[in-house]
Amino acid sequence: MMPIWGVVALIGLGLLGCWFDVSSRRLPNWLSAIVLLAGLGVAFASGGLPAMPTHLFHCIIALAAGIGLYAVSVIGAGDAKFYSAIAAWFPLADGLRLLVSVAMTGALVLLVWALIRRLRGQKVFTLNGQPTDGVPYGVAIVGGAMLVLISSRALLA
Repeated sequence: MMPIWGVVALIGLGLLGCWFDVSSRRLPNWLSAIVLLAGLGVAFASGGLPAMPTHLFHCIIALAAGIGLYAVSVIGAGDAKFYSAIAAWFPLADGLRLLVSVAMTGALVLLVWALIRRLRGQKVFTLNGQPTDGVPYGVAIVGGAMLVLISSRALLA
């Protein structure tokens, strides 16, 4: 179970990531590094040394998948690194739940993003089917992490 100060840290860093992604469509490397180190720190504080391998393994798998998705232009490099850093906050057992939560939140973010663009009279997609500008997927990553956090805390309460 994540300590309350860890929950507060995850929310704060997540909101910072959302702000960067919405305002500039960038997730800085330094932010991903801080999120990664904080996640591993919280994992160590809540589970000690035995908890570290499962959190690290989740992070590594997420990074490998993110690099693959970046290579085929599905997501940006910042999104891949940020998702991997967020994954470090959760053990591998929560990996599928995080992935599904981020995907569901991502669909909602895409719909809201497209609706806002349409209401502003802007194009949503280019002729080749690509979004006209980047969808702030960092918001979906943070939203998915919050869903996992809420669901896992509710199950333990």
